[in-house]
Amino acid sequence: MTLPLALAIAVSALCFAVLRGGVRTRICATAHDIAAPDTLEELFAARYARGEIDFAQYRDSLKLLSTQLHCCHYSDLEKEEGIMRILIATASRHGSTRELGQWLGSSLTEKLEENAVSATVDIRDAAEVDSIAEYDAVVIGSGVYMGRWLGDARSLVAREQSELETRPVWLFSSGPIGTDSPAATRSKWNEASWAIEHKVFGGKLDRSTLSWFERTVVRLIKAGDGDDRSRSEIDDWAGTICAAMIAQTSSPL
Repeated sequence: MTLPLALAIAVSALCFAVLRGGVRTRICATAHDIAAPDTLEELFAARYARGEIDFAQYRDSLKLLSTQLHCCHYSDLEKEEGIMRILIATASRHGSTRELGQWLGSSLTEKLEENAVSATVDIRDAAEVDSIAEYDAVVIGSGVYMGRWLGDARSLVAREQSELETRPVWLFSSGPIGTDSPAATRSKWNEASWAIEHKVFGGKLDRSTLSWFERTVVRLIKAGDGDDRSRSEIDDWAGTICAAMIAQTSSPL
């Protein structure tokens, strides 16, 4: 192992040890020295030093651990202070649905602050969400392609189904362009009994951003470029969600 790489491992392990509340053990960079690790960081370093995992796996393990520690740390603090956590997770192929999620997050945050509700709103890609356990309410949205949600959104719902059934959940779809578009209101998500509401918003179509296959499909259905998204509709829906969250915080335990 080269000296720079050994130093990088040591520094990474030191940072994670600090995140966990302080340096509890000496940081070592050889398989002999860390043969009996007592932290996850040292375990990953030991496995890398012994050649059991490659550097990419070592790096990804530390990255995942960092994310989990960050989420747990702030989740505990927020619970102690009575701060509500709301997740907005979107699946977006070309960015327009992600932007809807950002609009919603901004508007919802503003309305909650106006009503003196202590809350944090996390806006994330559905593919990056490992768990919703730390959230008090969830909004999941996806672009609709050929009548279906994107795989990342469907996978998130399938994986977290049991958790979704225990907290307030809102769903939204984005995709229809023009009055002649297929009605996304016939979506199966309307039948999701565990969701408070499934909302359909207009979509955006910019053929210059599409793949060859997508442009072929668009040409076949004779769809033109356009942006039918409405910021005012998003703001109105944020108000609806805000009112529901206020009612929840006001309800007796």
